[in-house]
Order: sequence, then C-alpha cells, then structure tokens
Amino acid sequence: MSPSPSQKQTTPALTKRTVKPNPLLQLQEKDCGRRRRRDLFLRRVRQDGEERKWEARGEQVLRMEFISRQKRWEAEQARLAAESTTAFEDGEMATGAADGQSSDTDVVEQVLSLEDQELEALISLLETEGRDSQDRVRSPTEYGSDDEDYDDIFMEVLNGCDAPPPDGNLGHQAEHDQEMDTSNG
Repeated sequence: MSPSPSQKQTTPALTKRTVKPNPLLQLQEKDCGRRRRRDLFLRRVRQDGEERKWEARGEQVLRMEFISRQKRWEAEQARLAAESTTAFEDGEMATGAADGQSSDTDVVEQVLSLEDQELEALISLLETEGRDSQDRVRSPTEYGSDDEDYDDIFMEVLNGCDAPPPDGNLGHQAEHDQEMDTSNG
C-alpha cells in the first residue's frame, strides 16, 4: 500500500517541530545521581560492617593466641615445678638418709641464722652511720636541703630558749608579756 498524500505531509511537519523532552526521562536522569549516591552510601555501610567483622575476628584471633601462649606457659611452669619438686625430694631423701636427720629443720635453721647475721650487720651499719652523722660538723660549703637547714636553725633557737638567761630578766619580761595591751592605736 502506498502511503497517502496526507500522511507524507504530516510526517515532515512532525520532524520540524520542537520536541518537548519527556518528563519521565528527566526524572530518570535526576534519579541517576540520587541512585549513585545511594549506591555509594550502601556500599560504604556494607564495607564498614565487613571491617567491624574482620576487626572482631582479629581480636578473637589475638585473644585465642594469648590464651594458647598462656596455657603453654602454665604447662611449662607446671612441668618445671614437678621436675624441681621431684629433684628436691630426691636430694632431700639422699641427705636425710646420709645424715639421719630431717633436712627441713636444717634448712630452717640455716635460713634463721642467715637472717640473724643480716639483721646484726644492718644494726651495726646503722649504728656506725649514726655516730658518723653526729660526729660530723657541717661545713658552710656543704649544700643540704632547705628542710634540714630550717630544722637545724629551729633546734638552735629551741636550745637557746631552753637555757636560762644569764641576767635573769626572763621572768620580768614574761610578766610584762602577759599584761593586757590597753593602748589605742
């Protein structure tokens, strides 16, 4: 069928007119940016969730490694303790059988004598240091702490106040100090 003449005329007229854009297509273009932002947001949320999962897994791995190391250490300590107690018991039985006495009391006596010797040495050291500090005269060039200087000055003042005055005027001055001040001004 051949096209009718009226259809041929309308077709060129349709091509010459301005085309109004489809509003649905425009919304889709605007939605494209919105959709892209939404996709980026969702991807970031998904990645953050995965990172938290991996971080928790990492902490679990570290915790498990710590616990395994601690258990190995405890097992090693238990093994060493068992070895040392058996060796100590074996040595104790050998010395007890040879001496005919209990080695526990020997060990206790040795420890007590050692402590007594250390205590006596400490006491003698403190006594010699005390004598040295009393015999020592402070030189003016010696730099001590301010507290020590103030304490020394205070002690000198106290020692000076305790001594009776040579002229005996302290009693008269004490009576004068106890009188009420009635002056105005």
